[in-house]
Amino acid sequence: MTQETKKLIEILSKYATCDMSDGLVKYKHKYGGTLPNLNRYSKNTTGKTMVGKAYTILFAPKDDPREAIGGGYIDKLPEDSVLVIATTLNLQKKDAPFTKMSNALYGGLMSTRAQYLKSRGTVVFGRVRDIDEHLELQRDVFSYGIGSAAHGPVVKMVGINVPVEILIDGYPEPFIETINPGDIIMGDDNGVVKVPDNEELGSILEYIPKRVQADTLVKEDILKGEECNPAQKKRRTNATELEIKKSYRKLAIKYHPDKNPGDDQAAETFKKISEAYQVLSDKEQRVKYDQFGIQEGGKQDMVDPEKFFDDIFGGESFIPYVGELTLLKNLTTEMELEHTQEAEREASKLETEEAERYYEANKLDIPASRLLGDHSLVNLSAEEQQKIVDAERKKLYDAEKERVEAEQQARRTEIQDELTKKLINRLSLYTETDKSKDVIESVKEKFKLEAENLKMESFGLELLHTIGEIYYNKANTYLKSQDTFLGIGGWYGSLKEKGGIIKDTYSTISIALDAQSTMQKLAQMNERIEKEASKENKDDDNTETATENENKTTDKIKLETTTEETKEETKEETKDGKEKTTEKEKEEPLPTAEEVAEMEKLLMGKILAAAWRGSHMEISSNLREVVSNVLHDETVSLSKRKERAEALKIIGTVFKNVERSKWEAEEAKIYEELVAEATQKKNKKK
Repeated sequence: MTQETKKLIEILSKYATCDMSDGLVKYKHKYGGTLPNLNRYSKNTTGKTMVGKAYTILFAPKDDPREAIGGGYIDKLPEDSVLVIATTLNLQKKDAPFTKMSNALYGGLMSTRAQYLKSRGTVVFGRVRDIDEHLELQRDVFSYGIGSAAHGPVVKMVGINVPVEILIDGYPEPFIETINPGDIIMGDDNGVVKVPDNEELGSILEYIPKRVQADTLVKEDILKGEECNPAQKKRRTNATELEIKKSYRKLAIKYHPDKNPGDDQAAETFKKISEAYQVLSDKEQRVKYDQFGIQEGGKQDMVDPEKFFDDIFGGESFIPYVGELTLLKNLTTEMELEHTQEAEREASKLETEEAERYYEANKLDIPASRLLGDHSLVNLSAEEQQKIVDAERKKLYDAEKERVEAEQQARRTEIQDELTKKLINRLSLYTETDKSKDVIESVKEKFKLEAENLKMESFGLELLHTIGEIYYNKANTYLKSQDTFLGIGGWYGSLKEKGGIIKDTYSTISIALDAQSTMQKLAQMNERIEKEASKENKDDDNTETATENENKTTDKIKLETTTEETKEETKEETKDGKEKTTEKEKEEPLPTAEEVAEMEKLLMGKILAAAWRGSHMEISSNLREVVSNVLHDETVSLSKRKERAEALKIIGTVFKNVERSKWEAEEAKIYEELVAEATQKKNKKK
């Protein structure tokens, strides 16, 4: 079991099953993960909730066509797991006693061995026996009831660590709850709860402490005589970051100026929504707002551009799949390095010029290089001196650049290593089971549910398709390299992948150049407008000067002379103006404010398109490396690597076929639309 899982178990064990159910209900799990009708048949004096990952055992009637599994299961029980024992649906009942079996599925010897192996507890969807032994061990044991007879005469074991189905009598109709190997199981005096081990869990864990704290305060208020409902409304006001983000995106799409051209009210509402999000999305600003109000909480620095792009391209939800995006951070670091070098070059030039001026002014018999403190350059010419200084500076710059690039590569390797571990853990839902049809369907269903949430993130659909394509294609190539003669099938897939990389690189460069071209066009438009405004100001000044001269009662000759000089100057200015104005500018009308605004919007879209293509290349590169790490991991057997490839194909197929419904497509993200419009306009020009 990984350190990450141990840490998760330790955190969850501090909370009651009721706390977890509250969190699950908050996130639209209407039954709160409850596995009903189970009773505790043991003693727990630790004060901690039973928490562990499910290790499942499936029993079926003796006449079941499946072959019985011999050899037992208890000795294979993993540390920190929760043993989950169930029967096939035909042995279950939707009402009490919830099982058709009177025989017990679990006994004291099993508990003794499980306790020695450091398993966290046992949940039996049936009967147990040897109650005194469970109590003596102080092991958490939950079941539907008690029985005295062993199970051997009536059932056989047909599955180890496979999905098990539990019949539950819900409203308006009964339903089946599936427990998959690896699902998190919690249990205490309030009952047993199944917790989904997916990206949603992070948000639930963020919510639970706030809810517990709020309920504690509600209890204190009630003890002071306050009514229950007002106390709950007052205290239960904490929204999670995910909820805040989702609400912001929904409102931002509705009131964005691009969606409501000419609507000043919508623009003002959008501004207020953005200001509110700036405060609520930052924990420190939220604290200030709670204490001092909008005056203090609304004081915002500029939005961090790195965080801005992270949020646009998938946000935090995709980090477990694609990792941290470092493109903008690396570009910023390299630009800072370039600017530092340029600043040092300018400073050195200014120092040299200042020394030269001092040398000339004071007629000293020593060269300027000595005034700068560098005696080694005394006998060299100024040009030679500058070359040596530039070479030394370049050497320092190259060393610093090499150091920065090494740090960036180390961080990239670190990200890929983290993603590799997470991907192996994800694939274990398939690789560590019997790979039956039920398992495959269970894995598919799990990742379909994840995809349903992920696809609604900004650029979520594109990211899912990218992940899916890479998972599927890399896995398919690997399997063909193992199964075809001389690995020819794999060679062809590898060649196809390299062709795709070249195409992506060309596309990225092309879009970046297109953005640069649009930026230049916008600059030219603004330059023409500024030039025209400057010309109008100059004409106004000349008109005022002429009026003043006409009102003067000075010498007529002087007036005529002044008039002639003014005419000559005006002619010269007009002549110069004609030379600076191109024929094309004469023919084209001056850009309107609306045209400039449209060009700014187009530029924004193209910049985002360039950033997206660059980020897409980074994501794709990381994903390919991670999948290669998983498939070429020589610490595991070839058969295990093949199983990983099979699991990748399953998940890849799910992700690359995900689509948004018509209704979901109407909620298309603002930035996706900007990129789409910019790309379409470019294609039309072709």
